[in-house]
Amino acid sequence: ETAGVTVTPTSPLETTEAGGVASFTIVLTSQPVAAVVVSLASDDLTEGSLSTTAVSFTTGNWNISRSVTVFGVDDGVLDGDVAFSIETVVLSSDPVFAAIDPTDPVLLNRDDEVDLSLVKDDGLTSIAAGETVTYTIVATNLGPLTVVGATVTDILPAVLESVSWSCSASPGSSCPAGGVGNLSETVNLAAGGTVSFSVSGDLPIDQPNGLLSNTAAIAPPPGFNELAPGDNSDGDTTTIVEVPEPQVTGIDTVRDTGDGALAAGEETEASLTQFYLTFSDDMTDPVGDSDPGDVTNPDSYRVIAAGPNGALETSACGAAVGDD
Repeated sequence: ETAGVTVTPTSPLETTEAGGVASFTIVLTSQPVAAVVVSLASDDLTEGSLSTTAVSFTTGNWNISRSVTVFGVDDGVLDGDVAFSIETVVLSSDPVFAAIDPTDPVLLNRDDEVDLSLVKDDGLTSIAAGETVTYTIVATNLGPLTVVGATVTDILPAVLESVSWSCSASPGSSCPAGGVGNLSETVNLAAGGTVSFSVSGDLPIDQPNGLLSNTAAIAPPPGFNELAPGDNSDGDTTTIVEVPEPQVTGIDTVRDTGDGALAAGEETEASLTQFYLTFSDDMTDPVGDSDPGDVTNPDSYRVIAAGPNGALETSACGAAVGDD
């Protein structure tokens, strides 16, 4: 039988920087006349290391395979997947085997370094009670690897009502189309890809002054090492401005004196036929009010305090009639 050193397999073999391993076997194809040692060495120790640096065979166990394990090494560098090989050298006083140059196994060490980032903004510095806030959250994979199964989270402020969201992705990336409530969503990001969430919620009309603050974040899936975690989250703070109650800033009336004119110093009875109020702010329906005529409907208003000259009747100013 022809003398030889068989290495199986020589490719494709893969390790990972996250701890994935590969293995191969070595065996002689015929009996040597002297001991045979196969020396082993990784040609790139920053990508792969070995369980042993040599395997030995004697004239009695030459046909028993030896197993060698290769460990992926995490170099902490955003360098993508890197190929390396295991160099094999035969050492023996048997001249036939000493002249053999076995096939070197070739491996690929899968990178686990990723660089994800996230930004969040509502485009506002202040917001009034009763208004709607819309956050834009953009997650980006700066590469070089495709990341499958990253998680975007955002616990929205508890004061927001009717929270809903939608999501869109750049080509090669994906995210859920939409939903309601807080975010805790799995996304897939191609190298250089983005996903963009639009999250909206309503502030109650009676929300007091304060700050509307929260933070969104993205996390890589297990098995990936985030190189720059400092930009994996982003917060937004907006000042809440309480809506002041409209104030009456002007009163006008149309009077009918009966004789069409008054002389200086004279007094007369005046019948109030029309009553105009001017407000300091535009009158609008509250959020969620389904009746657009509420604000401008006279039946919605009543005179609730009498002036200094006696009671005013509300017979033409609302459903309730009587002295208010």
